[in-house]
Amino acid sequence: MADQLFSLGVAILLSLVGSVIALRLKLHPIAGLLLLGLVAGPGILGIVQQSEMITFLAEVGAILLIFGIGLEVDPHTMLNKGLRAIVVAVLKLAIVFTIVYETSLLMGLGLMESLLLGSMLSVTSTAIYAMMSKGVSNEKDLLVTVLIIEDIFSIFVLAMIPGLGHVDAGQLGALFSMAVSFLILVGGYLAAREVLKLAMPIFIESGNKESILYASLALCFILSFGAEAVGLAAAIGAFLAGNVMASLRGQEEVYATLKPFTSIFSSFFFLSVGMSLNPQWIMANPVEIAVFSLVCIFGKYFGTASAMYFMGVESTAALGAGALMLSTGEFSLLIAKEAAAYGMDMTSLVGAIVFITAIVSSVSINNMTLISSSIEKLIPANSKMAMRRVSRYMSQVAGAFEPGGTFHNVFVKELGRVGTSVMNVVIYVAFALFLLRVGELGIATEYAIWIEVLAAVLALAGIAYEAPKFFKSAIQITHGISKAFLHAEAPYEDLDKKMMTRSVAVVLLLVASVGLAFVFSLLMLPRVFFYFLFVFYILAGVFFVETIMTASEIFKRKLKEKVHKEGRGAGGLKTMLINFILD
Repeated sequence: MADQLFSLGVAILLSLVGSVIALRLKLHPIAGLLLLGLVAGPGILGIVQQSEMITFLAEVGAILLIFGIGLEVDPHTMLNKGLRAIVVAVLKLAIVFTIVYETSLLMGLGLMESLLLGSMLSVTSTAIYAMMSKGVSNEKDLLVTVLIIEDIFSIFVLAMIPGLGHVDAGQLGALFSMAVSFLILVGGYLAAREVLKLAMPIFIESGNKESILYASLALCFILSFGAEAVGLAAAIGAFLAGNVMASLRGQEEVYATLKPFTSIFSSFFFLSVGMSLNPQWIMANPVEIAVFSLVCIFGKYFGTASAMYFMGVESTAALGAGALMLSTGEFSLLIAKEAAAYGMDMTSLVGAIVFITAIVSSVSINNMTLISSSIEKLIPANSKMAMRRVSRYMSQVAGAFEPGGTFHNVFVKELGRVGTSVMNVVIYVAFALFLLRVGELGIATEYAIWIEVLAAVLALAGIAYEAPKFFKSAIQITHGISKAFLHAEAPYEDLDKKMMTRSVAVVLLLVASVGLAFVFSLLMLPRVFFYFLFVFYILAGVFFVETIMTASEIFKRKLKEKVHKEGRGAGGLKTMLINFILD
């Protein structure tokens, strides 16, 4: 007991010293905690050892760290910046992942190691960004939403790691089991949210901060336990628990109460990671550390800056955003610890990269103006003009679907109707399948044929009833997407020009999808990249439908012109009848 208490006291002291050193060097405390853990841990000085108590506190710290990130998720900010943030996050993650993944393969690493390194190095540290961005970021809401999407991506990666070693014929069953487990956990999430909606306002109004603390921690650990009980990572439960608290009234009070508590315990996690770093491996592999650090920094800067710029952010602000998103941090370390069984010492590699990117990020932010102006000078004027046109175009497209945009209300309303129609059809078909199952079990065998007929009629009737509503809403959505991309907002746009632009869009999208598929195959990228091609196929389908509808409008126009021309002076009855049918 005395040894454990001594280790605990030393760990707390080291956390304090590491944080102070990091702040004096204008770095995030994460970097100081990793460095102190490495130096004081068993690898170098051996002042403190990994004990059961330190390991347990580190695991609790990791759970509370993710709980705190979930608590910072603001649904209103995500709604306002949703589409733009999704595009920026997906582009940035795809660019960094591809660069790191290809570099890993070129350096002789295995497929699984390359996939994991690409995943863990593509995400930015939310904690380090929060410290570095104070008084600096002009696009804070957008970047925070991007970071939230990256955190959700990291949660997904953490959930998938335990099953990575079982890629076989039973993988589909494992994925189905994971989906069922997630649905069970979501059920607990929804139940907890409804209960706390009633209880939390009472705690807040009473002014009893202990009640808020106890309720929040209880929810965090219960959902974390529930996640592990159904075979998922505890991190998923902790994130959902934080999201429950974020959705309640008075979440600022909850966050202020929990902040000191989560900071103390999360410091044990980073200190423990520092203690687990292998100094011998770090000293023996400087080339790997340098290469992956450079690749990570370049990928994040280029990926973030280009994605932000093409979403309408001004060039200087976009380049500044690139500097703010350089850091690697908490989720990368969590993924590295979970993936410790796969090949190389990823924890030591990622720990070293966290320290290096924290220093580079700090230097870059302090010299943001100089870096931005230097990069802008390197870009030719003609290229700037072309890039700016693309940026304005993409910004207008994204803005059309965001709150206040031209098509936002119609898009949300019609998308809701499509979802309702699909859900109703699923209910009809599910009930029909239930009736068939009753017949298969031998219940009411004398009516088996009638049960089958009833099931078929019910399913077909449900589909027939919902299909017109579904297609009507789908057509409205198609019009909205088409107009947003092609800026055909004038009610009397020239039909011939409209026909040409839609046809060209279909061809370009299909050519782009084929070209990207070839590039993805050449680079041996994971199958998930090919799924993104469905976006091109969907857009091509949208414009193809618009082409057919425009062709129909042209046909009607020409037929009307012909009828009017032939019907002059002939009584006009035939003309009126045909016009009525066409309209």
